[in-house]
Amino acid sequence: KKVDATYYFLDLNITLEPENLYGIVEGRYRSLVNGLDSLVIDFADNFTIYSVNGPVLNYTRSNERLFFKLSQSLNAGEQAIITIEYEGVPVTGNFLGFDFTIHGSMLNNTDAPAISTISAAFGARTWWPCKDFPYDKPDSVDVRVTVPDTAFRGFDFYAVSNGRLTADIRNGDGTRTFQWHEGYPIATYLVSLAVSNYRIYDDWYIAQNGDSLRLPYYVYPERIDDAFANYDSTADMIATYAGLFGEYPFMGEKYGMANYTWGGAMENQTVSSMGSMDFWTVAHELSHMWFGDMISPVDWHHAWINEGFASYCEALYAGRLDGPNAYRSYMQTMEYKQPGSIYLYDLSGNIFPTIIYWKGAWVLHMLRHVLGDSTFFTAMKEYATDPQLKYGNSSTEIFKQRCEQVSGTDLTYFFQQWIYGSGYPQYQYNWNRVELDSTWQLNLTIHQVQPPETNEAVFTMPIDVVVLMTPCPVRDTLTVFNDQRQQSFQFEMPLRPLSVNLDPAKWIFRDATRVTALDDLPAVTPRRFSLSQNYPNPFNQQTLIDYELA
Repeated sequence: KKVDATYYFLDLNITLEPENLYGIVEGRYRSLVNGLDSLVIDFADNFTIYSVNGPVLNYTRSNERLFFKLSQSLNAGEQAIITIEYEGVPVTGNFLGFDFTIHGSMLNNTDAPAISTISAAFGARTWWPCKDFPYDKPDSVDVRVTVPDTAFRGFDFYAVSNGRLTADIRNGDGTRTFQWHEGYPIATYLVSLAVSNYRIYDDWYIAQNGDSLRLPYYVYPERIDDAFANYDSTADMIATYAGLFGEYPFMGEKYGMANYTWGGAMENQTVSSMGSMDFWTVAHELSHMWFGDMISPVDWHHAWINEGFASYCEALYAGRLDGPNAYRSYMQTMEYKQPGSIYLYDLSGNIFPTIIYWKGAWVLHMLRHVLGDSTFFTAMKEYATDPQLKYGNSSTEIFKQRCEQVSGTDLTYFFQQWIYGSGYPQYQYNWNRVELDSTWQLNLTIHQVQPPETNEAVFTMPIDVVVLMTPCPVRDTLTVFNDQRQQSFQFEMPLRPLSVNLDPAKWIFRDATRVTALDDLPAVTPRRFSLSQNYPNPFNQQTLIDYELA
């Protein structure tokens, strides 16, 4: 981390017959130290490099890296501009890289060429030379791409990239050049291309201050009905997230969606690439403009601050549409109880496992209840609008610190067990009641029975305990702070406890089972039982029947 990449200019020429990528990429690199005499950037080994221009004495390449010896050393703040000319066919696969393919169906006469990129997490280097790590975000990027000037199935071949379209030139030689300018800082894995015979249509978002934002949709013609069915809520989604987290981060540019042929979708800055066009995929990828694009992870160990946040935003939007029950139902769809930690200790394998999406969303759901709604959403908005973080990078610890600053609460226990640890609490609980002179004593015992050798030995969490009392039905919510593997609590209740439920609203990622402890049973089998009158009586839809068994 001795060098800061400040700007890239990609000048790309793409041909279909043969499939080929020719590029000239200029990178500007500012030294962060005195006496910098070498520079390393990332680039795939399969391309032919024709030339390297700039203050370079010589260079070598190995293991997808270019090692430059500078012709003169740089002091802190000084800059080297290095331009690399190269050509080849990108190596692609395993949901990574630069792909030549087709979309549509030959049987239905809808097939056409498609060129698209997907660069998370380390795929930018597979098609252009750069410092390919999320912590080094250039201040801006220009992408100029020249493609065949042709049409397929009645729609022009069109090239989409990040930011604003600043030039669209038909060159008169059978080619067409598009130039895009991304004026906000951008991580290299978010620089993208999507090229095909798009059917293009627009929507608009009106910002809180009255500014308008174009929402262009670049759709494969055979998928236009999917776009009409799933894209029409995008402006409302932006308004919802803007209200929660601050204004859309890339005003003055666009928020677009462009079909590509990879599975799923990818939140490329200002223009998500869409394989799936599902409604909730739209909500997910859009929320990344705040969490992932505007604020990117400092490294991929913390990928959950992208994916967990975006998955949680899906649930928030479900609540926006249909209320709290829809929010809770959506959270239930993301219960993921497979082993592993949300913090990615090993980056040699899959950097995007399901656990960081779904359990990551549950972390925010639980944090919301720990902090309370008002404090939680204040913390989320202050995190997303923090000038030290906007258009920069973050980590688990930085997010934790922001939440602690807003709440005044030490959250070490929470993040340690839920992000860095594994597993989840498995509660067993039992309770009994004792009649006092004019009140009742409720005795509650909670056991954590998760296997200590495979999970956290003890989870520390506040737990809601909902008590139903009789004779006139009254519910009361008590909160206990459980930080032991076996723990007992006593409460004085004004009425006779009838039922006790542990975390019935499911604010905790857990299992909970009521059991009867053998120690609570009397030594002599009692003969007494009772069945009380149901109430209310008469009733409509629901009644309560109180009974006791020995």
